[in-house]
Amino acid sequence: MVLRGVVVRGKGRWLGQQGCGGAGCGRGGPARGEKRRGTLACVRAGGGPDSTTTSTKDATTGFGVVLVDHGSKKEESNAMLEEFAELYRETSGRALVEVAHMEIAEPSIPTALEKCVEKGAKEIVVAPYFLSPGRHIQKDIPRIVEEAAKNFPGVSIEIAKPIGLHPLVAQVIEQRVKETE
Repeated sequence: MVLRGVVVRGKGRWLGQQGCGGAGCGRGGPARGEKRRGTLACVRAGGGPDSTTTSTKDATTGFGVVLVDHGSKKEESNAMLEEFAELYRETSGRALVEVAHMEIAEPSIPTALEKCVEKGAKEIVVAPYFLSPGRHIQKDIPRIVEEAAKNFPGVSIEIAKPIGLHPLVAQVIEQRVKETE
């Protein structure tokens, strides 16, 4: 879906809602009454848009990523996104990665987009550091990005899906559970 230059990837097809079209749930998603089972089958199979792929897009090709979390009054919570961004840079090989907080803290989404553009980005993906597709993912972030995008004509800005259901998230939760034993 295009919103005045802002493309919202996966709008209406968040993993966990309507299926992802991957190996476990088929093109149209799971059959009626099988939403949950079909979605989990797809995740377990590693199919659909949540599969890991290799990309050649990076800062040298004018590509940037903005990682967005909610934002907090607690500085240590906001600092965690910076730490995650560093980890993401290291593991993804992407050089142009900025952080933003949807509200409460700085930098804001418009500020992070501006930093990417100043560093040469012509294509930006806003990647929510959120688990599920609630109101902030479906309404607030797209609204903020759409408004900010007006300041960057000629720049493609897309919004990725939230983290959602993924086998690696299940592994992290199990690791945290084991840490308490």
